[in-house]
Amino acid sequence: MRRVGISALGTGAAGLASVAALYAVVRYGERETVHTPADALIVLGAQVHGNGRPSAALQGRVRRAVALYHAGLAPRLVVTGGVGEAGIAEASVMQALAVAGGVPEEAVVIESRATRTLESARAIGVLGRRAGWQSVIIVSDPFHLWRTALLFLKEGFAVQTAATDDRYYTARSRRYYRMREMAALFVQTVAGEIPLRAWWRAARQRRGVHDD
Repeated sequence: MRRVGISALGTGAAGLASVAALYAVVRYGERETVHTPADALIVLGAQVHGNGRPSAALQGRVRRAVALYHAGLAPRLVVTGGVGEAGIAEASVMQALAVAGGVPEEAVVIESRATRTLESARAIGVLGRRAGWQSVIIVSDPFHLWRTALLFLKEGFAVQTAATDDRYYTARSRRYYRMREMAALFVQTVAGEIPLRAWWRAARQRRGVHDD
């Protein structure tokens, strides 16, 4: 019985350590890394309400991307997000917001099929390789940046991240979304959707070490 108790304690301690490590990674990833121009700004989709009204999160992501575009950080803005519960593609709503913010319509690239971050990364990976893009700036809410960066690194891009101010989230909702990101990181890494080499590349880029 004593051995069983010690084993259970060890398993529990390892589990707590894993949770703590994942939480630290998500919080670490919330610090944006954007500092140089890239080939494209990638804006991840968020909820569109039933009446077609963009959620605060979607507006915040597009608003930050538009500001970066006007600052000259990239010549194009890619909006990605498929059809959700509202029956409207998130990307279409995002395009309208970006154009209203002064981004030329021809500078907005639409990806309107993806309904998961993984699908967005894969679809834009195909677009980017065809267009010869080498680098991207990911624009999303802070808690979403690390996992998104890993998925785009997997597609072969050099990745920088830019965070929204996320003032539209309560402290409770931030905790919820961080926990959700922790779970997604674990599941997608174990499933091989996020390869270990992407983690390694992300760590190197954070230290300012670039792959040859």
